[in-house]
Amino acid sequence: MKLKKNCNMLCLFLLLMTLCLFLSLLVSAEGTAPSFVISGGVLESYEGTDTVVEVPYGVTAIGEHAFFNIETVEKVVLPATVREIRASAFLYCHHLQEINLPDTLQQIGDWAFYACPLKKIRIPRSITSIGSAAIPYGTYTECYKNTAGFEFVRYWNSSYYCVLDAIDISSLTFSLSADTFVYTGYRLEPAVTVKNNTATLRGGTDYYMEYSDNLNPGTGCITITANPSDGTYRGTKKLYFRILPRQVTGLVSGLKTSSKTVELQWNKNEESTHYQIYRYDTSSKKWKLLSTTTKTTYRDTGKKANTRYRYYVSSYTLVNRTKFQGHNSAVLSVYTLPDQNSLNASEKLRKKGATPETISVKTNVATTLNTTDLGWQNWSHVSPISEFKDEKGNYCFGYVKGSYYYIKIQQ
Repeated sequence: MKLKKNCNMLCLFLLLMTLCLFLSLLVSAEGTAPSFVISGGVLESYEGTDTVVEVPYGVTAIGEHAFFNIETVEKVVLPATVREIRASAFLYCHHLQEINLPDTLQQIGDWAFYACPLKKIRIPRSITSIGSAAIPYGTYTECYKNTAGFEFVRYWNSSYYCVLDAIDISSLTFSLSADTFVYTGYRLEPAVTVKNNTATLRGGTDYYMEYSDNLNPGTGCITITANPSDGTYRGTKKLYFRILPRQVTGLVSGLKTSSKTVELQWNKNEESTHYQIYRYDTSSKKWKLLSTTTKTTYRDTGKKANTRYRYYVSSYTLVNRTKFQGHNSAVLSVYTLPDQNSLNASEKLRKKGATPETISVKTNVATTLNTTDLGWQNWSHVSPISEFKDEKGNYCFGYVKGSYYYIKIQQ
């Protein structure tokens, strides 16, 4: 009998515990605490006296006048489920200094924080609208442009406004009309395009540009500074471009070219500090660097007589140990002069009345060559072969590209 009585008492105790647990779960489901009145995910009112208020998870909206004129609250913590703060939600909370706005928040209603002494508020990128006088004047804001492109440049209503945090201009996309230029003697100013996703910023409105080091060969700089008065963008961005020396011009064979020496000379580039002379190597079939000089002449010695050589000259400018290389000059073909025997043969031809106008050019192969193809310099390049005559009495003019060329004096 006693055992049965004890069992009944135990069952009664367990029943009471289950009922308490059920009631606590029911309260949690309906509002978490009796100080909150929540209906359909909307926190309609707060009736507590806490200085720090943590809004329950699952609340999607702070209703109109939910915290109206509550003097005790100093800090409010909103859950990540909140998407809306309705009109006058925290109106006249004279001691509210801090509140977090979650990244899920989309709308802030009119007068939501009017007369609240907020020290700082961060407006997330998810925001799509801010109501009139929603944030009091003097509140430090950390705000952003939302991903949908909704532009909160500056929101005004009477003396209350929200200035959204400007976008760092260095995070945008930049492109230049070109990144390499040739020295002109004038300051170069490449065109710049700045884009925020698909939107193109306006120079002189959204940003200003300043060019530097843009005259002489080297690295030019463009400093792009956001327009501070506009408020949409902030900060600066530097872009760089190269300026190269001009192409070397006027490359010719000098007067001191002889049977064993080729003299080269070219025009001076005022912006160039050095010149490089290249000669084509027929054995390797590559261009070979002969020399680097600061002068505008060069002598290539030890050459063969009556032989063709090809050259080009390139210039560069040395800036802070960095070489800025210009374009190559046009290729120059030079024939060394004949030796003395060939010169004697040339003189014999002249005495016989041979002139560029009275000769025809033939080869010992089945091809015809114009005198202009050989070049005027070749007029004196007569080789001493068979006393300068072939079996038909034609005078030998020279040896070019594997063939002997002859001239015949026209009667």
